[in-house]
Amino acid sequence: MATNLFDNVFRDRLLKRRQAVLLTLNYLSAETKAVDRNCEWQSARAEEGRKRLLAVLRAGYEDELEKIEGALDRIGTEDYGRCRSCRKPIDRRRLRLVPAADLCCGCQKSQRRQDQARRERTRRSA
Repeated sequence: MATNLFDNVFRDRLLKRRQAVLLTLNYLSAETKAVDRNCEWQSARAEEGRKRLLAVLRAGYEDELEKIEGALDRIGTEDYGRCRSCRKPIDRRRLRLVPAADLCCGCQKSQRRQDQARRERTRRSA
């Protein structure tokens, strides 16, 4: 019973966040089109900077949307609330803050360290 209540609360939060992300993605698409139509840029560098910024923002929101969709698919199954790496339960406090979380705090920290090391290696080799 408590699990269903938690699942409903998390589902509602995920659905609200998904709606906000979709609205933001729509805005970013409209903004990208406006940048493409604007022929009064003071410099090509400014235009490219704006396009790059919009692309980075779009990628971040698309990644978040993918995580939200995955979490919505997992709700109601034994996979929701379990770390996809170590399979231990994800703390409910973490799920309240990040309902789309698919890693526990320990595995998330480990993932961040690995990502940071990978970026550092890439930066050094460039």
